[in-house]
Amino acid sequence: MRGGRTLLLFLALFFLFFAGAVYVNSHRTTSESVSISDLASMVKQGQVTSIVNKSNELEVHTKDGKVVKSTIEPNANLSDYGITPDKVNISAETQRENVWMTIFLTANNLFSLALDRTNFKIKSAAWRSCIG
Repeated sequence: MRGGRTLLLFLALFFLFFAGAVYVNSHRTTSESVSISDLASMVKQGQVTSIVNKSNELEVHTKDGKVVKSTIEPNANLSDYGITPDKVNISAETQRENVWMTIFLTANNLFSLALDRTNFKIKSAAWRSCIG
């Protein structure tokens, strides 16, 4: 019965972890989104302090302290829209691996191992009772 309690405890902790993750993710602030042409106008008017390029998504920091989002076509450059480093600070950020997916897959592997171990113990006990 010890394996069953361990499995139940593991499932409860797993559930609590993901419930907490969903709660935290649902309370994140969402930012305003602007089109790339509106972003170009904002840069020309001097309203933008910096742009962080995250693949095709842009994180735009304005002079009034707001952070807005924009997107750019996969093969396009900011300079195609008149947005150049001499007008605004532009930096690039490499995309990180999805942390939640890594945690989920690791937890899934651990759960599978615990389940296999419990299943092995049950089969071993049944086999011994048949032999002995």
